[in-house]
Amino acid sequence: MGSTEARDRERAADEITDIHRGISAEQIETLVLTLVAATLNETVHAAQEAQLHALIELRAAHRLDTEYFRPLIALKGRLPAGYADYLDDLVTDGSA
Repeated sequence: MGSTEARDRERAADEITDIHRGISAEQIETLVLTLVAATLNETVHAAQEAQLHALIELRAAHRLDTEYFRPLIALKGRLPAGYADYLDDLVTDGSA
């Protein structure tokens, strides 16, 4: 997720959806916090969409509390219209 190439960051987020079921709760927490930070700092929308999608999958699969995702509220109004649903799913209680 630290690559200077947007395509690499997008691919890394996509790969999270393939591996997350086999890692510990502590690793999931670290992964989510890192991915939230990456999403907040992402400048390329395609990579950001992949990151948001990975976060939604992580939240649903691991029943994570919305508090992990609250920092993403800072993205409201900064995302393309199609990504608003991703954000709402992450920061709204009872969604994922």
